[in-house]
Amino acid sequence: MRIVLKAEEVNDAALRDFVVLAERAGLPPVDLAELTVELAEAHFRAGDVAGATDMCLRAGDLAETCGRPDLLARAALTIRGIGDWRSGSVIADLCERALRL
Repeated sequence: MRIVLKAEEVNDAALRDFVVLAERAGLPPVDLAELTVELAEAHFRAGDVAGATDMCLRAGDLAETCGRPDLLARAALTIRGIGDWRSGSVIADLCERALRL
């Protein structure tokens, strides 16, 4: 599943609602993980580093549950070129988890 969103189409509330609706609709966890990584990428492209970081954490948790190190690594590599401490620690954590999986 590949969803392409333009940066100007990103709306925090709508994206969160979309993920909640996908969960309620029974989307398989692996598809939900892929969707959540896509949403993290959309947040990052839109300049919403905090939103991207939150989505990366969620995607990482889902990917780990599904046993998908590739998705965990993709979540880890979504945020780049950012020097804030929270994103840096999240990236390091996701990378370590992907390597252990």
